[in-house]
Amino acid sequence: MNMKEYEVKKITFLNFTRLIFGMYKYFVFYICIITLILNFFNHFQNVIQNMEILNVLFGFVFSIIVHEYSHVFFFKRYGIQRIKISNDLLKFSVSTNERLVGRYLIITAISGPLICGIIGSVLLLISIILNSFSLKFLSIIYLFQLLNLIPFFGDGKMILKGIFTLNTN
Repeated sequence: MNMKEYEVKKITFLNFTRLIFGMYKYFVFYICIITLILNFFNHFQNVIQNMEILNVLFGFVFSIIVHEYSHVFFFKRYGIQRIKISNDLLKFSVSTNERLVGRYLIITAISGPLICGIIGSVLLLISIILNSFSLKFLSIIYLFQLLNLIPFFGDGKMILKGIFTLNTN
């Protein structure tokens, strides 16, 4: 697992996005190459379908970026100075060693799944109106982030920790 520490006040959404794509540059590159190869072997007959697959894959990566950056946003808001960004092939997370408890921890933990849930709901509504399968699938990817609220996952654990430390603020 790769882990690096960053100063929170220097992280913007654009910098964070570049950082994530930098960490997964080979993954993104291979997905693009595979899409081009599929188009070539299909004599470019299914270009639209393959581009929809590519959009969904980029949407998946972007949902992770939105989710994790919302945590960074609240870390900044609550005065956290340094964060750790860790990643491996299937996991990406943002954390801090600094003290964050009670309602501040709860709000920070809920922010990632909540913003993705809102985006997923809007995309689902648009997909129903436009009758778009790829948008519907993309909305499911965003809505899937709501599972992070279950205490089995990191955000859910942090919510419980925040509840148990509510009186310490």
